[in-house]
Amino acid sequence: MTTKTKVYIGIAVAVAIIIFFLGRATINTTEKIVTKYLPGKTVYDTIKYPVPYAVITPSKPEYLYDTIIVPGKPNVIKIDTAAILKDWTLERNYSQTSFNNDTIGTYKWNAKIQYNKLVNYNYTYTPIQKQITKEIIKTKLFSPYVNIGYWLDGGISAETGVFIMEKVSISAEYKINANTNPNANKYNQLGLKLGFQF
Repeated sequence: MTTKTKVYIGIAVAVAIIIFFLGRATINTTEKIVTKYLPGKTVYDTIKYPVPYAVITPSKPEYLYDTIIVPGKPNVIKIDTAAILKDWTLERNYSQTSFNNDTIGTYKWNAKIQYNKLVNYNYTYTPIQKQITKEIIKTKLFSPYVNIGYWLDGGISAETGVFIMEKVSISAEYKINANTNPNANKYNQLGLKLGFQF
């Protein structure tokens, strides 16, 4: 091994050691605020036969009227008691989604009205909980690496380099033909490489 080759190897080893310790000591730390809206536990409830907190008699109530026609007499308008009783006994069911929002949740309800009363009321509510977290992102400014290779013509190579911000790589490669065949092509080569990560 010639003196020139020893110098190349020594330089490569020194560069590798420097890059290794440089990579361990240089870490870029950033903080990232992450906001998430997560569904909470759904709440169910049913209110049977709710009692009104106030009962008010209107001053001018609206009635159902019926016109009775008698031949030879003026038409007589009377309150249609049968229609009022029919309306009173009807069962009316209501269902609605009051709101469905990504930030406050979902509220759905069902109600049944009969005999002029609210007979049944049930609801489901799924709240949304706002979660704010802080993520620590560590990115190495320099990430060293070492490669050793063998070539089909008997050559061996050693490569040392560094990734910058984990995106760009710069490396130096030294290659030597260690083939003992006297007819083999002898070479000692030192090269530089530049790489990009996509």
